[in-house]
Amino acid sequence: MTHFSSYQRVLFVICLGLVTGWSDPASSQSASGAAATSSGSLRSVFLVPFRDPNRAARQRWLDIADRSFSAAFERDFRYDKSQVALFYHSHPNTPYFAGRIRARGLKPNFAYQLKLAGKPQHGSRGWGIAGDDRTNELLGRASRWWNDTIQANGDDYEWNRNLELAPALRDSIYGYHFLGEFVTDANGEADHSFRGAYAYHIVWQDKQNGSKDTLFGTFEIGSLRAPYYGYDRRTPFKTVRIWYEWESGREREVRLPSGTYNCRFLLTEETFHAPDTLDGGGLWPTVLASEDFDATGKPDSNPQNDIVFTIR
Repeated sequence: MTHFSSYQRVLFVICLGLVTGWSDPASSQSASGAAATSSGSLRSVFLVPFRDPNRAARQRWLDIADRSFSAAFERDFRYDKSQVALFYHSHPNTPYFAGRIRARGLKPNFAYQLKLAGKPQHGSRGWGIAGDDRTNELLGRASRWWNDTIQANGDDYEWNRNLELAPALRDSIYGYHFLGEFVTDANGEADHSFRGAYAYHIVWQDKQNGSKDTLFGTFEIGSLRAPYYGYDRRTPFKTVRIWYEWESGREREVRLPSGTYNCRFLLTEETFHAPDTLDGGGLWPTVLASEDFDATGKPDSNPQNDIVFTIR
């Protein structure tokens, strides 16, 4: 796994800070190591490539309008060349997590899911003493579950049944909050503020059975200037609308209970329920994260990489 040097991280944050400031909920700040704290509760974490254990997951090679990237881009693109920083308040004045993503070197005209994920202590993908079962359960009950042992969606019933087992027999089921999405520009860049105020299930393109529950945004995407990053050809502008679908069985507005939360942050490619017949459509690979398991299956143990925040 490739990690940015301290110099690269500091340079990246300084350059982004010169381009655009940010005060909701964090402003530009210095960075040292994987995460840094400055001026009170402001924190930054640099995302690293994630080893998605789901063998069914596959990357998407189409933009949000389902137009294909070039063969050369598909051959050469790597997430360890991307630079993605998360900024957030460790003591937000809201009952939910909020932050800002600043990204360079991602796929162009492309949607990414933002997820706040728990760290269950037990199971084959458990975090042991570095885990936080309280945070994990509260995130799951507010939003969604994923069984990291068998790589499948979970639900409250499965979670409750899992708790009844002896720790040594439990699956690693983690709760996660799908916070929303962002869409990159023609250069694979983004500067996006988000709020985890709602419990979303998934998103849809407008051409997929029309509108859904609530509109995420209307995007004019294309590539008209050489070298046509990602496409290697002129690509006309096209309008795409993207809709959120609410998570069923959950309160629409998220209000996390008071307390301190220790979790991780994941970035997943949005693949829009692409059918198997759509070449390059992909299947929701998680590609970047605040922390990961190493090649031997051991979870990250550096507390500097934890996403820690306190709800009042």
